[in-house]
Amino acid sequence: VIPAIAEITKKYKNFFIIIHFFRYQRTFLNYYIITYFWLNVKIYDVVAKDLHLQILLIIPD
Repeated sequence: VIPAIAEITKKYKNFFIIIHFFRYQRTFLNYYIITYFWLNVKIYDVVAKDLHLQILLIIPD
């Protein structure tokens, strides 16, 4: 559905993908939160407003 998912899965092929879907009504905007788990690396992709993708790369200590 979202093209950015295919782009990320090309780079990281050993993903366990867990998709959390939240519909948060504020100013008639839906927020989609997609969470990826890959080994010890957690990548949080937040798709909001006009489906602009913001990527936060978090590596736990």
